[in-house]
Amino acid sequence: MRSIASSIVILSSCILFAAAGFVTHSDTNLFLNGVAVFVGIIGLIGWFTSSGESGAKK
Repeated sequence: MRSIASSIVILSSCILFAAAGFVTHSDTNLFLNGVAVFVGIIGLIGWFTSSGESGAKK
């Protein structure tokens, strides 16, 4: 179940990247890209840790 939650976090990161493409103000664009990278890294870490835990249980 944790991997599903992590994939939702990664999806929200992709949505932030897409939203940053439509923003014309450079500082706001940079902020959205920074937040998207931060959220994406957290999601990937959660995904990899949950994948390792599910593999160890088998």
